Amino acid sequence: MQQLIRNLRMPVIVAVVLSTMLIANAQDSTPISAGDTFTGTLSDSVSGVNYDLTRSRTPLLITAASSDFTPTLGLALSGGGAGGFSVSFDGDVGNPLFIPPLPDGTTAQVQVSTSQFSAAGDFSVSAVGVDAAPISAGETLDGEIGADGVPQFFAFDAQVGKVVTITAQGGAFDTSLKLFAPGAIKSSAADSDGGVGLDPEIYQAVLAGSGIGYIEVAPAFSGDSGTFKLTLTVSDPPTLDENTPVTLRLGGERGTGGLIFTGAAGGKAEITVQGVGGDTSDATIAIYQDGIRLIWDDRYDPAGSGTYQIDMQTTSPVYIIITADTRFGEFQAGQFEVSFKRQ
Repeated sequence: MQQLIRNLRMPVIVAVVLSTMLIANAQDSTPISAGDTFTGTLSDSVSGVNYDLTRSRTPLLITAASSDFTPTLGLALSGGGAGGFSVSFDGDVGNPLFIPPLPDGTTAQVQVSTSQFSAAGDFSVSAVGVDAAPISAGETLDGEIGADGVPQFFAFDAQVGKVVTITAQGGAFDTSLKLFAPGAIKSSAADSDGGVGLDPEIYQAVLAGSGIGYIEVAPAFSGDSGTFKLTLTVSDPPTLDENTPVTLRLGGERGTGGLIFTGAAGGKAEITVQGVGGDTSDATIAIYQDGIRLIWDDRYDPAGSGTYQIDMQTTSPVYIIITADTRFGEFQAGQFEVSFKRQ
């Protein structure tokens, strides 16, 4: 039964493909910011309407509604100097859509479209500021999703390289979790039922940035409502010893894992990461020291291996962070072997 429920929650590939295709005949973009509500129309000639996100110091929640069709929300991002939006619109990012504050040099665009073929009609799209409740490491907070089904959001102080575990216990109320690490616009980890029973758990996600992290608690099924208890724990990642390979397993639907080893001022090290099992995709390798990113590889082949040379500036810990899409429940989901040697 659990497997059936998970399958029902899997993204509809057709919707993603269609949403990407809609860029070609979308209307020109309109600026949108907190407090704005716009109306628009989808038709045979206009199958997607774009909105340029105005930079904000607070997170935003974008919602689209229509009495004529089921609207979807897509997201495109571009970095400074990218010469345009480098990420195609992704129709599987949720409605409503939570967007943390944009990092410097990043712009975002939201698209209203639909996964229904030949759907047309009027819609409205709104943006509201999100007041995320603060939560501290080791704390458990009570939360509630109202009859409107709007997710609840929480904020915490985050440090690069730290390991966080997040659980939401809902009793008879089934929830899902998303983690937005500092600087991340899309969720950096997500889970629907990795905890006890059908409760979600983001297990030992490694933070790839410092600042404010955000947690989204949403109903697992549209229209559901109820209460839950949210718990946040924070710890250091396991230590990696020289010339001693360690197998790192990523948990969750989009999981992260990390290791640390002691740096050496003026020293060099060679780090090897090799996929050793599980069904993974979109794997990235990031290596940090003193909050500075030394290595970033987002073209990593999970079935192969990568070797990275780093120069260490201090004796501070070196953090190795791996992120990948995984299939929850498989014994070897997202397994990587990591080793290092000093030079």
